[in-house]
Amino acid sequence: MQPQPIDSELFIKLVRPALVAKDVNALAEVVKTNWSKDQLCDLIAHGSTDARKVCCLTLGLVGCKQCIECLSNALHDADEMIARMAEQAMWSIWFRSGSDEAQPHFAYGMEMMCNGNFTEAIKGLNRATMIDPNFAEAHNQRALAFYFREDWKRSLEAARQAIELEPQHFGALAGMGHCYAQVGQLVNAAKCYRRALRINPQTEPIRKALKRIQAKLDLPEPGQTGVFPAIG
Repeated sequence: MQPQPIDSELFIKLVRPALVAKDVNALAEVVKTNWSKDQLCDLIAHGSTDARKVCCLTLGLVGCKQCIECLSNALHDADEMIARMAEQAMWSIWFRSGSDEAQPHFAYGMEMMCNGNFTEAIKGLNRATMIDPNFAEAHNQRALAFYFREDWKRSLEAARQAIELEPQHFGALAGMGHCYAQVGQLVNAAKCYRRALRINPQTEPIRKALKRIQAKLDLPEPGQTGVFPAIG
């Protein structure tokens, strides 16, 4: 049986008090009590513009990994603001998707990243992925830390792990593209950038990176795929 569609006006009315109060627990309770994940995803696809925006904001605060697919569809919304809010919601879900035991080590790794201490960041993020091997964002942040240390091979490996766990992770795909670009494997870099843009067409820095590569050499037609070789 198909879930009953959410009334857009009622949805906004019910979640607004918790959003205004910035009370995540109250927001989670309102959502859990009144609607299923499928109903929220249907609202993102078919609700009013205001309701779609509020729904993206709501899922960014209380959504789970099962909401990633419908949010990734919203990345293609004709309303640019909705697409941006869907992107932010996806990042929020990815960042909090690790287990309770892994999160403190992830937080430490992120703090060290912000301080520019990439060696310590990798230690914390490695610990997070050891505790929770399915924590895709910890793998992605490991990739970023290795990238800043110019360890392109390990960065690429970590980004691949993130994508295996979360195929919609346009950030990890972009990271793979950056690694390939650094070592001159421009065709593979372009393939990664194109895959990222197919998921999230709003990422202008990736589009600019792809254009720079396209200006340097003739590339395969968009949509062509292939096995990415190891950096070596």
